[in-house]
Amino acid sequence: MCVNNIAQIYEDGKADRLTQLVFCDISTPKTTPTQRAAKTAGGNLDSPEMNALERLIESENPDEPGFTVYDDIREKLVARGVPREEIAFIHEANTETRKKELFAKVRNGQVRVLMGSTFKMGAGMNVRATRS
Repeated sequence: MCVNNIAQIYEDGKADRLTQLVFCDISTPKTTPTQRAAKTAGGNLDSPEMNALERLIESENPDEPGFTVYDDIREKLVARGVPREEIAFIHEANTETRKKELFAKVRNGQVRVLMGSTFKMGAGMNVRATRS
């Protein structure tokens, strides 16, 4: 249902290159062990219960990339014709410079679906469109 809605809104906004913000607080994108350690040290986990469950799953299958809702949604959108480069995860913009670059792409319509957790995309994020 979620993918259907995102795909429909994507198509409806195609002429104006409108962007959707998609909030997802479960199964956030996987990080490298170094990034995961930094994330844990910073105390900014999106959901302690979900992250504990994800770590348990990772420890059972360390060589498998694992399932994330984010990747699943992206792959299903790509299969429906949404270009991969028009789908971004806020979690990939892990520096202020990368965030500024990502937000510029959102504003100019290069990124049409931006996914992130409430923690990463909640209060204070500003990606207002500047195009007319």
